[in-house]
Amino acid sequence: MPRSVIAGVLSALLLSGCGSLSGKDREGSASTYPDLSRLSPRHADSVLEAGDTASTVSLLVRSALLRPPGDPDRAAMARRAARMARPPNPVLARLLLEEPDSLAPFQALRLGGTDVADLLTEGMEEGRFALPEYVALFAARTFLDVGRADLALRFARTVPVGLPRTADRDRSAALYEAALLTAQDSLATIQLDRARVLDDSELLARLYHLRGLVGRQRRAHGWRKDLMRSFKLWPAADFHARAYALLRDTLLADSSLAAEVADPFYSGGLWNELYDLASRSASPAAHLYYLAARTRDRLGFYNRAVEMLESYLDTWPEGNDAPLALLYLGLDRARGGFPDAGLATLDLFESRYPRNPRTGNVPWYRGSILTESGRWEEALAHFRRTVSHHPGNVTADDAHFYLCLGLYRLGHRNEAARSFAGFLDRWSRSVYRNAARYWLGRTLLETGDPEGREILLSLISEQERSLPASFARSYLGMPGWRPRFSPLDLESWMDSVGVSPAEPPQSALRGRILQRCGMRDWAVGEYLRAEEEVGGPAPLAPFYLANEVWERMPSAAWRMWSLGEDLGRPRGLWTLRYPRAWESLVVSVCDRYGFDPLLAWSIMKQESAFQPSCYSTAGARGLIQMIPSTSEYLAEERDWSDYSPDKLYLPEVSIEYGVAYLSEVAVGFDRTLETLAAYNGGPHNAMRWGARRESPEGFFSRITYNETKLYAEIVSHNYEVYKSIYGSDEALTRASPDSI
Repeated sequence: MPRSVIAGVLSALLLSGCGSLSGKDREGSASTYPDLSRLSPRHADSVLEAGDTASTVSLLVRSALLRPPGDPDRAAMARRAARMARPPNPVLARLLLEEPDSLAPFQALRLGGTDVADLLTEGMEEGRFALPEYVALFAARTFLDVGRADLALRFARTVPVGLPRTADRDRSAALYEAALLTAQDSLATIQLDRARVLDDSELLARLYHLRGLVGRQRRAHGWRKDLMRSFKLWPAADFHARAYALLRDTLLADSSLAAEVADPFYSGGLWNELYDLASRSASPAAHLYYLAARTRDRLGFYNRAVEMLESYLDTWPEGNDAPLALLYLGLDRARGGFPDAGLATLDLFESRYPRNPRTGNVPWYRGSILTESGRWEEALAHFRRTVSHHPGNVTADDAHFYLCLGLYRLGHRNEAARSFAGFLDRWSRSVYRNAARYWLGRTLLETGDPEGREILLSLISEQERSLPASFARSYLGMPGWRPRFSPLDLESWMDSVGVSPAEPPQSALRGRILQRCGMRDWAVGEYLRAEEEVGGPAPLAPFYLANEVWERMPSAAWRMWSLGEDLGRPRGLWTLRYPRAWESLVVSVCDRYGFDPLLAWSIMKQESAFQPSCYSTAGARGLIQMIPSTSEYLAEERDWSDYSPDKLYLPEVSIEYGVAYLSEVAVGFDRTLETLAAYNGGPHNAMRWGARRESPEGFFSRITYNETKLYAEIVSHNYEVYKSIYGSDEALTRASPDSI
């Protein structure tokens, strides 16, 4: 149908009542808007300012339709209406496709759905769309969502192989699902075989998941097996919650089948699902039950963990996990407030399993339990035993450092100084090394030895961004670390260090269109292609900065970070590496929860480097890396009924849940450092390390998880940078918490 005819039909439909205003609005329209064909942006603004977005959209569409096709105002009003409209609005969707810009087909699909399928086909045949392959892929996904597999297949078939990885996976998944639903079995088999050849576990997981869902709908044999395969291939996938809901009754009834998902659930962060199976099944599998007990331990529910570990040992005394169950039973009894019972259990473990690989850890565990109870004098003997009897054990440097710290705390300064010096001679790569340098310098100064000052100054010079260096500055009365800024703008600085900004290639421009359409995951694929074309992300740094490509900005900055360091770095380079990603969303959420957005970005940078699809080996997901079980408890506590772990990869969900949880954690701790350690290592562990009792340097030194120690240090540094770059913006700093 010619576009002029379409325009006439649309005008007639709308003016005869389709999409019109309410009766009240129609009655008053003659006096308020005497000539819709002359409606100016000022008129629409006045309605919008009154808070009536729907009427504003309707007025803009009516006025656009009264203008002739080709009139620039007609297209401009349609585009403005599209920015405010909510689906469904097929009239506006069709209007957008008359003179489509790069955003129009995507907006039209959101607003019109299947009603614009024919117009999309016509536009693609005429070559009127900027990114036809992505339009077709988005159309296929849209039509699958509304149950029109026939339309989805029509469009999915036109999407070529060879798109960037994420988009190509989506192409395969859309084509596979549409083929399954339309009984195109040979086509579905081709997609599955291709995924196998590529050995793409994430894509295979998605395809098996889809086959399982379709098979269940058709009561086909083997659908449960397909869903089980999906769990194993990609434990942290964003579609397992639905599959678990379908399989739950089967898994509860069949313990051998449930045993198959125990390890994937544990590694994929589906801890509450694992616990559900263990606690609800009449005869749970031994390994599943043990892992479920460990999830209670890791979440800090020590009493429940003790109950479950005791039950495991009673039921499966010779089980494969019995040694570790007994070991963690001792630790959990101690951490649950019964240190002597925990120590006795460790004695039993050591006597029962003298050759177990973890037996060498026991002296360290005993010492740490005693220090958590304030019994440092008793703990020293166990630390000494670890150092002397188990020098190659993974806990040996922990024990040696705690021995030094214990001597200091007990007032044995000279012996402590010798012990810290011995630690530094022995452990060149320990995560405690910088803390040991700090305590050695401080101990020497307290004993009157001026060499201590030189040790602290050396630490400040060599490890200026570390927390021990910050503690040393404070101890010596020196100002804190701050970044240095070059007066040059980013592009001038790049030229000065020999990195020429590149003209963005077509793939970068394609990425920008996709990003503006809301398809950031597809956009990143195009940006990565652009980087291949120009020799890396650094030449595209100005482009990324100008277009808020948060996912690639830190990488572009990192590639240039060591260049021209003596001259200082331009503020643009600092901004590139430490961006205010998803700013309006982050600021809005932080305002609601009273949390500092600068700290939220500092955490987000370390957690995901601003990659929404990021996931960890522990099953943490999204921008702020929330564990699904933690998010579920948060949702239950706040009565959020729409929770699903599958949503944690969405930026708006990750930020909402992450900031809500962080704000809760921060309430229980006195300092930012403690909040960071509690977020990464768990609030229960932060209390074990002396939160709310220790000084900042004492607390940091006692963190025993290597990951948490490094995390707290890096995020603390990020926070100092964010405050230095953006600290003058009152809108971003009014919720700042206490200092480190």
